[in-house]
Amino acid sequence: MATLSTPPTTPSPNPPLPTSRPTTTALTLHTEHAIEYDWLDRIQTARLFAYRLPARRFKPFGTPIPNAHVATEPIEPLGPPEPVGNLLMLHEKAEIQLRVLNNLWPF
Repeated sequence: MATLSTPPTTPSPNPPLPTSRPTTTALTLHTEHAIEYDWLDRIQTARLFAYRLPARRFKPFGTPIPNAHVATEPIEPLGPPEPVGNLLMLHEKAEIQLRVLNNLWPF
């Protein structure tokens, strides 16, 4: 899966690409994810679980613009893993457009 984000006030100079990237309007940030067809069934049938972790122990990572948050010491989860649920429905609920393509490599 590919993901890309841009600031809400920066219009995209290019037409939408089949990758995960946000497009923008005046006040709204839109995110797009892209997958290949071979992954669609896996996304629909995956049973994904998430650990909740203490956010204050993570610091921004990456330059010039941080692209992740990392911890530099072991972190204990706040509780047991929780089921994430239906990934396609979560994309819809979060207003993330999901594009299904033959091949991501050209992009």
